[in-house]
Amino acid sequence: MIASLLSVAAGWLYQMSSSAICFEKLGFIYLGNILFWILLVNPIQNLQKQELFNSSWIVANLFLSLFFVAFNQIAVNLFVQSVFLVCFDCVAGGTIFDMLQTNHFLPNLLIYWLIISHQRFYPSDLEKTHEQSNESSYVIVKQGGSVIKLQRSEIYWIGADDNAVNIHTESRKFVQYGRLRDWEERLSADAFVRVHRSFLVNARHIRSFQPKSNGDGILTLSNLINIRVSRNYKHNLRASAYFSISS
Repeated sequence: MIASLLSVAAGWLYQMSSSAICFEKLGFIYLGNILFWILLVNPIQNLQKQELFNSSWIVANLFLSLFFVAFNQIAVNLFVQSVFLVCFDCVAGGTIFDMLQTNHFLPNLLIYWLIISHQRFYPSDLEKTHEQSNESSYVIVKQGGSVIKLQRSEIYWIGADDNAVNIHTESRKFVQYGRLRDWEERLSADAFVRVHRSFLVNARHIRSFQPKSNGDGILTLSNLINIRVSRNYKHNLRASAYFSISS
């Protein structure tokens, strides 16, 4: 609302400079701006949830801000002209340039960025809860300079490799720096089971278990990959809610 008042103030200063003050026009521009942004605040915030905005938030919003400001100029101008026709049986005078100066674009740019910045940096409690719920279903991995949201259910197994871990899906591998223990703690609330000092598997993808005479065993995953099970970690499989062994 304050930014809309700034827009009206800028328009009033322009009208003063041109010695053609029209308070009715300024008032309807203010009302049109209020209605415009109230109607579009939810669609704008919903757009921010699209995947595009996760990787290029500033660039995407630079283009969108220009689009919505141009849309505002057209919509508010049509609103003002319609009101003048209905109420005064005439059209609001002035050129397109006069309208652009009276409904100045800079305060409207400010309104757009205030809307998206408030949502991004001060999310509501409902949005925080929803975001936390979504975060529990995926992990963030980096690959070739890109940041990827990887669904936990896509992960088949994770293997330790010196100071890194290899995260395996059905057809891809993501190399991430860190310890297997850290990933085990991170995924402990899910179906992931430590079966060896070097292996962490998603129990949902276990197809079968073949015990060996020395107490170890071999797990076969649903993508037919075999994973060695150490006797020291076999108790984790027994405790798993998704796959268990009897011996």
